[in-house]
Amino acid sequence: MTKALRGGDAGKSAAARQRETDTYREFDAISRAVIDEGFGIVAASTDRLGQQLDQMKRSNTAGDARPRRAAHEPPGLNVCQSGEQMRVRRRVR
Repeated sequence: MTKALRGGDAGKSAAARQRETDTYREFDAISRAVIDEGFGIVAASTDRLGQQLDQMKRSNTAGDARPRRAAHEPPGLNVCQSGEQMRVRRRVR
């Protein structure tokens, strides 16, 4: 563009200006597409993270609902409650 302006030819200046405008439009379109794609990737990652956090919350809630080990039980035993029946299982080492 600068070279065309220095030459003083109106036709060359107009052609250089048009190339500059076209190049900028192409760059702008590509940049916007890349930014939109990046936002889409971040949004999908955020959704997956939200699902994982919800699953962790459900797991923690279910873990809080299970019976806790009684203070008088030996440390090698794990007590689980299934309906009305109590079972004692040896912990696998």
